[in-house]
Amino acid sequence: MKGSERRVHERSDCDIAAKIELADGLVMACRLKDLSTSGFKLQIADAVHLPDEFDLLIPVVEGVDQRCRAKLVRRDSDMVGGVFLTPLGQ
Repeated sequence: MKGSERRVHERSDCDIAAKIELADGLVMACRLKDLSTSGFKLQIADAVHLPDEFDLLIPVVEGVDQRCRAKLVRRDSDMVGGVFLTPLGQ
């Protein structure tokens, strides 16, 4: 079964500059490539070294980010897919 067949919510393609914040406070730049209310796909230079859980900071308006707790479910060399542990929009 393909990932798209297992998804509960339909994902929308996008290309948004976002940030990952790790537990130690380190912030990494990434690109949000698709998004749904339950999950996401990110492009990031060093995806293989990301921890399984982190905070994803998604810009909602100039200078304001939505912070969502995220968990990875798939990773490649420069792409990761994950689900939100904190619901998007809260």
